[in-house]
Amino acid sequence: MSQNQVDALRRAGSATGHPEFAERMVEALREGFRVLEALPPEDAFWRGWANGHATVHKLGVLAEERLRRDPADRTARWTLVALALAHGANDGGLSLLGPAIADDPTVVADALVIADWAGQEIGLDLTAELREACGWGDRNALESLGRVEGGEAARVALRVLEPLAALPGSAGSGGTAVTFRGVGGTADELFAGAFREIAADADAVPCLIALHGRPTREVFERAARLLACEDPVERELGARVLRELGPYDAEGRRPFHTETVDVVVAEMGDEPDPGVLGWMISVLGYHRARRALDLVLDLQSHPAQPVRFAVAAALPGLADPERTERRVLEALLRLAEDDSGAVRWYALYALFNETAGVGSAQRRTWATHLTGRADADIDIDSNSGPERRAELSQLATALDDQADAALLDILAQTTGPTGP
Repeated sequence: MSQNQVDALRRAGSATGHPEFAERMVEALREGFRVLEALPPEDAFWRGWANGHATVHKLGVLAEERLRRDPADRTARWTLVALALAHGANDGGLSLLGPAIADDPTVVADALVIADWAGQEIGLDLTAELREACGWGDRNALESLGRVEGGEAARVALRVLEPLAALPGSAGSGGTAVTFRGVGGTADELFAGAFREIAADADAVPCLIALHGRPTREVFERAARLLACEDPVERELGARVLRELGPYDAEGRRPFHTETVDVVVAEMGDEPDPGVLGWMISVLGYHRARRALDLVLDLQSHPAQPVRFAVAAALPGLADPERTERRVLEALLRLAEDDSGAVRWYALYALFNETAGVGSAQRRTWATHLTGRADADIDIDSNSGPERRAELSQLATALDDQADAALLDILAQTTGPTGP
């Protein structure tokens, strides 16, 4: 288990006045890691990964897959909430709490804590997200809870829901309950809702998530057709539906794997929007489309940051899981020196933690090269030097427990040459 996430949760919990909740989230992470570490080596989850080490990234992927397969998987849900809080996600995991509140209305108390936590840490007003989460709860049950001693959380939740009283289509007692668009509904309704979510660049995307859990021929074909639409929002929607449509099977493939890769590859060459192109690359990564590796590598120097970011994120899923190809290693090393911090970080993490068949000496050589470049930037008063140095130090704390001690020492140095 990563001590970084534990420390981040405890630090934020103390700063926001919620230390007990922070400890619950630490335990949620521990339970999630226990599930990950208990997977046998032959489990389908491990296919496509460079190694069988339990990392935070793999924990998040596993939890998402488990929750998609079984929305009642409490461990997976709370693992994702804990990760969202540890990583400083904008909604702090509130978008995940609706089903938990539907099963147990007392969970509104946790939703209120998360809203306060994220509000203090990030400075965002999460009233809308809190309203949507609380809207999953049965109003009668909330009212009953609100009438008893200690029911302040339920009373606050009811007040949060009050602004929706006049909205058409609301259901429940008094017309103030909220219906969750991401559950049930026709394909038309879910696609329309997902379009609105993407057009608004929303953090919470319940309709899109609901479509992911509906891997039918109808949903696949509709998403595939969207890739050829004139509206870039529609094309993005198509790519984002296809990216996570259905769970992985025993062979490590999602439903409609071959057709998905075919249609995305066919549309990529004509895609003018860098953001949409980035999502298409991400589809290939999520589908572990190894035959598309060279197509993606050709985009590593694309002038648009979203495309380079997508390449860095997708390459681990496209590479040979037994021995990462040299051209992939070279691309990741190049992207690890990108002008964009986000691109650099994804490339760095992949280079040092998600490549296979690479010896410790080679990793130390990379680390020495990268730290030397960062120190050289510091010497010439480049603004990027200290930032790159900090990223390498952070990387040292993000590597798995089997990382070479000498490698960690190289990465963790906080000062470099000071010049003549």
